[in-house]
Amino acid sequence: MTIITILAVVFMLSLLIFIHELGHFLAATKFGIKVEEFAIGMGPVFFKRDSKKFNTKFTLRLIPIGGFCNIKGENGENHNEKDSFGSKKIWQRAIVLSAGVFLNLLLAILFFYFSAILGSSQIITEELENQKGITINSYRPIIFLPSDGTLEGQISSVYYLNKINNIDFSETLIFNAMEYLQGQEISNIIVEDSFGKEKELTITYNYSGEDIEDSYLLDNLGFMNSGIVSYSPLYAIPEAFSATWSSFSDMLFGLKYLFSNIFSGDGIPDGFAGPIGIAVVTKNFISQGFGVYINWVAIISLNLFLVNLLPFPALDGGRLVFLLIEAIRRKPVKQEIEGWVNLVGFALLMLLMVIITYKDIIRFIA
Repeated sequence: MTIITILAVVFMLSLLIFIHELGHFLAATKFGIKVEEFAIGMGPVFFKRDSKKFNTKFTLRLIPIGGFCNIKGENGENHNEKDSFGSKKIWQRAIVLSAGVFLNLLLAILFFYFSAILGSSQIITEELENQKGITINSYRPIIFLPSDGTLEGQISSVYYLNKINNIDFSETLIFNAMEYLQGQEISNIIVEDSFGKEKELTITYNYSGEDIEDSYLLDNLGFMNSGIVSYSPLYAIPEAFSATWSSFSDMLFGLKYLFSNIFSGDGIPDGFAGPIGIAVVTKNFISQGFGVYINWVAIISLNLFLVNLLPFPALDGGRLVFLLIEAIRRKPVKQEIEGWVNLVGFALLMLLMVIITYKDIIRFIA
């Protein structure tokens, strides 16, 4: 992993965490809640400054990933003091808890906008080619595979196409090579996934209940071109919101797929990545240009928005659930109960992260 990749990953994670914690900070100070410390980074403090304006200690810490916003009374203590989190109305506390993910959402939209102007990778359709206000460069073919292995299967898997029958497609337009390959049996397909890993595909179809290895004819595979699509500043505005909604919908589907696999006993799907996987994808996207990189940052920021809103203990969404219960019961949940629930939730999240990281190590390092 190059120093550029390391810096890109550190910058991305630091920025996203900083923006998230900044949201909590701004909302807390708006409602007169004391923020005892606003930290950038983790580990030992190497710089600090006490702000009289905000009545807050700002610190920079040695490890440049992470950060936190230490809000007075956020764990239930000092709830009788007027500058404490616990002394505020439920709707005010809800805004403070939601402000971090709200800024992550705004950052995602903003970065999708700049990515649209600078250019990001998209599938090139006829409609897109005829759209006003765009420029398309760096065509690259992709291949669609039926998800269930049958010729009529629903297409779900998408790969960058590198070679078919030893013919290099990595820099060749699909329609320039279609005639040559038309009708040939496909015996060798080399593709590259979103992690930048190259592999050879073995394609099977089901016949009388048995998986029979065979080759597809070219007609049975789905091919399209991808390219770097750039929008004018005006046309980039609706594209940013469209990209946000499209990515959000994909993430909802991915979460549904993840939880259905976990509860059915199938485990964590291979498509989910932890810190190592994110670093590998970042390396791959950096090589495609700055616009593609900030598009990736936007996706991760949107992912933080969605995941943190899940009604799961230790996440912002889980804490919002406790506020909802308090509003219904007209009294807060006992702090000891909330603390234990959040502790268990945090432990489960760490376990999930360990499992995903282990799968990353097996996939990319081992």
